[in-house]
Amino acid sequence: MTLIRQFDDAAVNDSLGDKSLDRGRHPGVQEGLTGVICRVLRRFAGFRVYRILTLEPGNVPASFSLERSALEGRVVCGDELATLAGKHKDISADFVARTAPKGDWCYAYFDGDKLASYGWYSYQPTRVGEEFDLEFPNEYAYMYRGFTERDYRGARLHGHGMVQAVLRVANEGRRGLIGLIEVQNTASLRSADRIGYRRQGIIITFRLFGRWRTFRTPKCRRSGCRLVCR
Repeated sequence: MTLIRQFDDAAVNDSLGDKSLDRGRHPGVQEGLTGVICRVLRRFAGFRVYRILTLEPGNVPASFSLERSALEGRVVCGDELATLAGKHKDISADFVARTAPKGDWCYAYFDGDKLASYGWYSYQPTRVGEEFDLEFPNEYAYMYRGFTERDYRGARLHGHGMVQAVLRVANEGRRGLIGLIEVQNTASLRSADRIGYRRQGIIITFRLFGRWRTFRTPKCRRSGCRLVCR
């Protein structure tokens, strides 16, 4: 069990999910223009640009080692996953039934019986949207579908949850976490940077002549990650 203090800082978008900037860097004109271009291309060709990110225990800042007061954080796995169904609109019984059999698990924070924040983790290829599965090296766990309820934002619960998850993964003999973030999602990129994620290249997806296609940068290919059409 992990107990995390609630902070008084401004609310942040904690939804690193299907989601680094260099440390200390903030989004500016270049990032804003990239986001506009990606949104236009996405509308007309299904064009999406994702950053592949990795988090390893040695890269986690000391500020995320705090473990005190307020909310209960713990791993939810196996048969207990069914108890989360319906506690948030993105956690349906069908979703749990699809992910639990392949060994996916959740790190969640609870305020009494209320689900305050969660992140999902998988060691197996995992659906990205309706078109693709993400394949990645088995030395990592894929972090996806993260969310923090509005009333609890600002406590960085999602970040603390990922830190607890990466420690669990490392204790199992694996290297860390894999994340996937669209490049225009600057809030999640900043959140990932604060936690210690490192960029591992880019994957681009687009639709051409009625078929989905992908392109990976060399760094992404070296990481072993790829999106495969379903």
